[in-house]
Formats: sequence, C-alpha cells, structure tokens
Amino acid sequence: MRYLYITAMGFVTLRDEPPLTLTALQDLVGGYLEEIFSTERVPGATRMAVLDNEEGVLLNLAPSVRFPQVYSVDGVLRGAVVIMGVDEQGDQTDLTDQQLARVTVRSLPGDTFPTLHISD
Repeated sequence: MRYLYITAMGFVTLRDEPPLTLTALQDLVGGYLEEIFSTERVPGATRMAVLDNEEGVLLNLAPSVRFPQVYSVDGVLRGAVVIMGVDEQGDQTDLTDQQLARVTVRSLPGDTFPTLHISD
C-alpha cells in the first residue's frame, strides 16, 4: 500500500508496503487511530483519509504539522500522521499519483513546523 507518513516535526516520507493491519497503523501513530479528515466520497473512486493518534494532545506528543482544514485544539496535529487511500468498502488502498499531487506539506519562514494542505 502506498501512503504518506508524517513524523513529529513534519518529516514526510512516501512509503510503499503491504496493506497495514490495525495494529501496524496504531504503531505508526503511537496509539488509537482517529480519522480526522476525509476527502469527499465519490462513487467508484477512492478517497484520502488522514489518520492520527486520537490522544495526541492528552499524551503531549510532539507537533507534526499544522492542518488548518480540520478542527483541533490549536490547529496542530501531534504525533505521527498517516495519509492513505480508502476504497468504497472502507478498505485501505494505494494513494494515486493524482491524490499525491493534491497534498502539500511546506514550511514558511518563521514556522515552527510545516503546514499540511489537501487541495480540492
């Protein structure tokens, strides 16, 4: 499965591995999964899901990225983040090249950590 993995402080890697088990996904984010964002569900197409540790704030995990498209305590996601494809049945699938082109993670001068944006 091809997915994006964002670590604390916003280091981004594109990974290509066999489909991940629930336990493997939980290991990646360091705890319980929370789907914090999903692109629109379109019949016959995969969507993108952004997953993080649902207790990132409570566990005082290090910030990874600012993600203004979702509500969080301060607009900052804490701990590792996974962005993956999801099919109509809710199963994991590869991120397509078109989906990857919609994701940007960049730092601006003076930023403590980068900003994540997923375009329409």
